[in-house]
Amino acid sequence: MLVDVCALDTTAGRLRNFMSRQLSRELPVADLADWIACCALDAGWHQPDKRNERMRVVFVCSSGHKMLQHFRPGRLADEVDGMAFADPLLDEVCMSVVTEEPSFECRPLYVQCVETLLADDAGHLLTLVPDTERYGRDLEQALGANGGRVSVVSMQPVTVAGTEYVKMGFALLHAMGVMPDEID
Repeated sequence: MLVDVCALDTTAGRLRNFMSRQLSRELPVADLADWIACCALDAGWHQPDKRNERMRVVFVCSSGHKMLQHFRPGRLADEVDGMAFADPLLDEVCMSVVTEEPSFECRPLYVQCVETLLADDAGHLLTLVPDTERYGRDLEQALGANGGRVSVVSMQPVTVAGTEYVKMGFALLHAMGVMPDEID
């Protein structure tokens, strides 16, 4: 799973504020491990067949983004990078953080990571949580050349052949403790 930190945190903040007003109660920040598990299952992940297979989550952030404001744990360097957690359905989930430094590159680091992962012919399920507003066209170009299975988790659909769109909102709401019967 490749996650754009800014896109995820911004979406979580907007959804949290909106749903707090709708439900007339303050929603807690989202549980990061719970969100990852729900998001992965929504995107088609399943329990690994072999004990040495692990789900990996890579968070891509800008050099100024040090914390997820709407998630716990949220401090990227001390609480997320290099950490892992156990999930009953996904087994062990390993997390890492890569930081995009300002450069003169035409393509954002996130898109470069997608291109690298798509070039790897290992047959892994790739789940993307991108910032479609910031680099949507570049991402669509990278995905257009892909013949493998890719799930894109976002609030706005990405319509490229070979990709499956997964709505981000349900996993976020679950991770914030919103029960299905609370949503109209």
